[in-house]
Amino acid sequence: MPTIAIANDADLFAVLEQVAERTLGPDTEIEFRGWPNYEVIIRGEDFEGGIPTRIMPAIMELQRQVYAAVALMKYGAPQRLSREERKLAELVVHFEAGHSTKFFSELWKILNPLVKEAAGKMNGTQLVVTILGIAALASGSYAWKEHLIARLDEKGMEHSLQMSQEETRRQELMARIATDSPAVHELIRQNRSFQDQLLKRLDENDQLVIDGTPLIDGKTAQQAIRAPREEAIESRFDGQFMIISVESGLVRGGFRLKVREVSSGEELTVKVPEGTLTEEQIGTLQKGEWGKHPLTMQMNVKKLRDRIVDATLIEAGLR
Repeated sequence: MPTIAIANDADLFAVLEQVAERTLGPDTEIEFRGWPNYEVIIRGEDFEGGIPTRIMPAIMELQRQVYAAVALMKYGAPQRLSREERKLAELVVHFEAGHSTKFFSELWKILNPLVKEAAGKMNGTQLVVTILGIAALASGSYAWKEHLIARLDEKGMEHSLQMSQEETRRQELMARIATDSPAVHELIRQNRSFQDQLLKRLDENDQLVIDGTPLIDGKTAQQAIRAPREEAIESRFDGQFMIISVESGLVRGGFRLKVREVSSGEELTVKVPEGTLTEEQIGTLQKGEWGKHPLTMQMNVKKLRDRIVDATLIEAGLR
């Protein structure tokens, strides 16, 4: 049975080229030699000898992903790992001199025994592709650069990040492999989810360092992943309503109503600014409140998704 030794990212992507070209033998065994190692360094004022709690959810998400990948390779399906298995796959945190913390895992020590144990759980090619996918996502800065550039570009933000020709080729290669491998596609999705989790938890003065190279500061990261603000859509909303309560003096000298739509039971707060209604209409409202009669109401509303976030009454009357 042929064995391919992988000791660096050049070795790795040479094998991935064979995967993409479908020239890799189905019985090929993989052996990692002191590589890959997963490493993320964060520098910042809060990282002097510890980890700020704001970072922990992202690290726990990464740890869950490592456990899930180990279970997939070992058992061929999602499964809870034993205590011993989880210990093998644990991330290690190193507190470095100065204001920085390193999150580190010797992945090659995890991957090598799994290559042997997973025989029979997945077919040969499937197993090799999954393991190589994990190694490729952890091996260097290309995956981080690709994701950061995409985030910055979609926000129209200026930046100096660039992928080399080799990094671009690797990114395109992984995309090709992911189209044929649901497992690799899911690994990439999970990795991007972790990246976003970590980026949004960086403080403004933090710095993310991958492969010894500072890639992005916390302030830029927050801007890059911030969800675009959704604009409320203006519309009309007419119907039959019961008045639940009236609060006076809260809207430019007018008042607010809490109402319930008769047909749906939906409750909302409606503004009635001073001068909006005639004395006759206000009298009608009072009858609706005190006599508990349904009222026909016409209102201008603003909707965010399917939720009314603002409503202003423009006319009301007894039906």
